[in-house]
Amino acid sequence: EREREALRERERERDMTEIEVKLRLVDAEAYAATRRALGDDSLLTVHEQRNSFFETTRGDLARVRGALRIRIYGESSRCVLTLKEGTELRDGVMVTGEREDDVDLDAARRLIDEPCKAHFAALEGAVAESVRASFLSDPDVELVGLGTFDNVREVYRFDAGEAVGMVHLELDRTEYAFGTAYAIEIESTSPDDVKRALTASLDENGIAYADSKRTKLE
Repeated sequence: EREREALRERERERDMTEIEVKLRLVDAEAYAATRRALGDDSLLTVHEQRNSFFETTRGDLARVRGALRIRIYGESSRCVLTLKEGTELRDGVMVTGEREDDVDLDAARRLIDEPCKAHFAALEGAVAESVRASFLSDPDVELVGLGTFDNVREVYRFDAGEAVGMVHLELDRTEYAFGTAYAIEIESTSPDDVKRALTASLDENGIAYADSKRTKLE
């Protein structure tokens, strides 16, 4: 009984509303300047990520402003299934409902190579079960792939001011088929305070940026 309760508690902890400040860096020069301004002493870790997105044949996830993603971490081969719903992105702040579970790497790779409900059925966990019940129960609906892209995420300590304190700043370099994009993301329940501190730092260092108006999938 204690083990089942611990599992339920872990699922509750990973079923949450995510609030992020999201800014776009205008070019490679701005990205390099941001790295210099943050400094090597503030760098905590680097993640190599491969992100694959999926949708139903009738666009059910888009209708709920959602996304279904498998993320593989190259340095550890960790594999995470994420479901986002109700995403709103305004003035550089994104709010979304997010649930995620670790899933089997081999099963995930089969799904990425050949997206379909049959391969999705091999994924285990509460998130996969929810996707099957909410989006894939209709026999006429199939699962399709939207594409895969690579991302390098550097995680830094960043001082967001007295009201918030230290936060984790994620600096992304994302390789798309059409080119490379650069962005900053900071998750916080005080997005306005964090954004003020972040934009002040970027302005002080002469770094060109803009509010993100699209998610990585868009």
